[in-house]
Amino acid sequence: MRAVSVVAVIGVMLAGCGSSSQPAAPAAAASASPATSPVEATLATLSRTQRVHQLLMPSIDSLNPGAARAVIRATRPGGLIIMAPGTARQWRRVVRAAQDEASKLGLPPLLIGADQENGTLVQRMRLPVTLPGAMVLGAAVAGDAERGSGAAAELAEVTGNWLAAGGVNIDFAPVADVNVRPSNPVIGIRSPGAFPDVVADAVVGQVQGFDAAGTLSTAKHFPGHGDTATDSHLGLAKVTHSRAKMNRIDLPPFEAAVKAGIPAIMVAHVTVPAFDSKPASVSKRIVTGLLRTRMGFDGLVVTDSLGMGAVAGRPHLAAEVVRAGGDVLLMPNDPNGAAAQVMAAVGNARVDDAVRHVLEAKQRLGLLDGEPSYPAPPSTKQTRSVARSAAEAGITVLGACKVLVSKGATVVGSGAVADGVRAGLRAAGVGSGPVRVAVGSGNPGAVDVWVATGSPYGALRASARQRVLTYGDVGASGWAAGQAIAGKLDALGGLPVRGPNACTRVK
Repeated sequence: MRAVSVVAVIGVMLAGCGSSSQPAAPAAAASASPATSPVEATLATLSRTQRVHQLLMPSIDSLNPGAARAVIRATRPGGLIIMAPGTARQWRRVVRAAQDEASKLGLPPLLIGADQENGTLVQRMRLPVTLPGAMVLGAAVAGDAERGSGAAAELAEVTGNWLAAGGVNIDFAPVADVNVRPSNPVIGIRSPGAFPDVVADAVVGQVQGFDAAGTLSTAKHFPGHGDTATDSHLGLAKVTHSRAKMNRIDLPPFEAAVKAGIPAIMVAHVTVPAFDSKPASVSKRIVTGLLRTRMGFDGLVVTDSLGMGAVAGRPHLAAEVVRAGGDVLLMPNDPNGAAAQVMAAVGNARVDDAVRHVLEAKQRLGLLDGEPSYPAPPSTKQTRSVARSAAEAGITVLGACKVLVSKGATVVGSGAVADGVRAGLRAAGVGSGPVRVAVGSGNPGAVDVWVATGSPYGALRASARQRVLTYGDVGASGWAAGQAIAGKLDALGGLPVRGPNACTRVK
């Protein structure tokens, strides 16, 4: 992320003194006495059953605090993921109830997760201003690596601050997949782009931003979901890259994230025959061999949702995940059944290792010797400013690099981007006129300006004289598009996928 991470407060419990009738121990011996960290102290208080349940992270699909209490009572988990769309205030009520219930039951404070990638495809918390998604950050990096990494950090920090206000302490973002398949049915603009270095810089910037917010980040979907033809929510996807190709394309963003100190990594339900015939999430060769041993990652390993079609039918799924090296069983269909399976089939040493990773994540947040906190959220003004700044850094223009709207423009289209384009043009002093600016995801044909709101691939060589890529239907990107085509931005984003050269400026 790499401005240093969340504060981790390490407490020390001193060993008991000997009897007063015995001579005092030498100072050197006393200083060499083993200290007990909060992680080890907490681990010692947990029974084997409680330890196994620390690996569970079921979902809450309701904004009813009573429902959250019921999930905690029923499963005694180590964490909870909020899947019900809602505001920070609504989430805070749910999280307080869950944390209070865990405390009453004598459990360690909970990891509270969310799937907040921003953009419009994967966002659970409803913010007053929608923040641009990953490919906008990739475009910003492609235009200027330093500026783009800074935009990624700033966007992640405001995201982390909003999540923290809702009680969330771990976000299942950023996406670190390199989207080299234009037809990828599940990643696409959720990825920063098609170049490993661009993706890596965007990911590292986000690690730094989440760290600054005190929210744990999670790089996903290891070892890479960017060249798959199947949506793993529906079936088992396959990555056919050789090991050499994985080393060159898929793994560098994860390696950069590990080097940047990322707290967690999510493992995908994809097969990578170059490493193993099993899905990555249940492959010891991939999780323990590749991620832990070769890449040196010692943080929290989270599965993708265990309810996904790719793996949900595996009869011993939970035990396979933990034996492979996974630490968090995310959204199992039957949490207590998953725990029972691990109890019966996984040894104490592997369970304890996994629980340590869970507790270390909690201690990194200060939860083992402090209470969960609920800071005030950012202001709407600040959030809008960050959204526009990131959008301006990532807006991409192809084709004509000159102002085509000097005689005025008529914006055709509806939605957040169209509204943003109108506002951006008005702010730039462009009034109504003959130039047609078409806004939408579909190719409008031979128009002067097409503001393309979906995947960038269809706009790479379209017939519009000027194509403006927003990488999603986000109002801030519409604003940036209006400013860009009016010639008001000094620098533009680059193209984060393979295609023609992008304009450095419209003038």
